[in-house]
Amino acid sequence: MLGRTSRGISETIGYYVSCSRRTTRGVMAGLWIWPPTPASSGTKWMERRRPRTFTRINIGKIPLTNAELIKVLLLRKDNFPTVELHLQQLRIAKERDEIEQRLQDDSLWYFLRKRSATEAGKRIGYLFDLMAGQEGKKSHDPRASYFWFYNRLAEAHGEAASSILRCIDGLWLEVKRWFQTLLGWYEDHTLYHLIGYLVEYGGAEFSFTGLAEEVHGAPKDEFLRAVERRVGRSLKKREGKELKDIDVLGIGYEDRQNVGKMLLLFNLHTILDSKRSDMRFPLRPLQARALGY
Repeated sequence: MLGRTSRGISETIGYYVSCSRRTTRGVMAGLWIWPPTPASSGTKWMERRRPRTFTRINIGKIPLTNAELIKVLLLRKDNFPTVELHLQQLRIAKERDEIEQRLQDDSLWYFLRKRSATEAGKRIGYLFDLMAGQEGKKSHDPRASYFWFYNRLAEAHGEAASSILRCIDGLWLEVKRWFQTLLGWYEDHTLYHLIGYLVEYGGAEFSFTGLAEEVHGAPKDEFLRAVERRVGRSLKKREGKELKDIDVLGIGYEDRQNVGKMLLLFNLHTILDSKRSDMRFPLRPLQARALGY
């Protein structure tokens, strides 16, 4: 029995290795990877023959994350058919690993995330969610971000090979732009504290995509004012259709939300007014508290 099973697995491996050599739909980054296709998609460019043996072998396996599936889409060997283009593939793979490693810095990560909701171990998936418009959404489709990338590449498929490469370059450039933007906000002493406050208390209306759209192309001082206005709006409460300022002197300890806002702002402004420009308020304990640790 074991011998027959081993032969079956070997035959399956051989099948996919041969496919990867003679077709443009080979397997990349591991033989257990076969990205799904959206049910609404009319294209079959990734959905070639899928043997029953392959499906059976994958039953019970840990499902791939969106970040891993998107990596497969972007870095498939057949997207880079020449030696020169293979160097481009290696560059993107290297840059991806560098971004993922940087996001493993908890100080940066908890500046970005109120909840550590992105799939464990693949924090770059959060950048993919931003690009796909899935930030903070509880989509009924857990693969929404993956399918967004899938459809972008599917649109370029069937045209010249250069179209696919331009699409991949454009998508990856957008990933890097998002990363550099967020990293720049994190490294700015003032923005780190004000945006960190908004991540915690900005409410459902705050999002990085919304903030980026609001201040797109604006100079730094105008951007800072926009962030300060958002902080100010967080200190208002809705009464009917009107927003009114919170009565600071009337806040009681039973009002934990507003007490938390005031105490955090007090600490942040104390640090911002300090002469020690390298002092930073640690945001991670806030998230640990929110998660119940």
